[in-house]
Amino acid sequence: MTTPLLKDALIRVQLQYIEMPSLHLTLRQIRYVCDLTDDACRVAVNHLEQSGFLRQSSDGVFLRGGLGPWPLGDRQSALAASGS
Repeated sequence: MTTPLLKDALIRVQLQYIEMPSLHLTLRQIRYVCDLTDDACRVAVNHLEQSGFLRQSSDGVFLRGGLGPWPLGDRQSALAASGS
């Protein structure tokens, strides 16, 4: 069961990644951008990661799951492969 506070946190995080599918943020950045407490952010991100909506790359950022914006596994490898 989700509480109203968790539901609000989930919606805030999901909206950011829906509006900008290639968004890549650390946990701290998600907390800041979504104006969440540390606990609410951790619980929401963990829930979204378990559900497959988000995934954490090897460099520690959270990406939208299932969209494949970084086909080589992490942002740095993808940028290097693209020549950026």
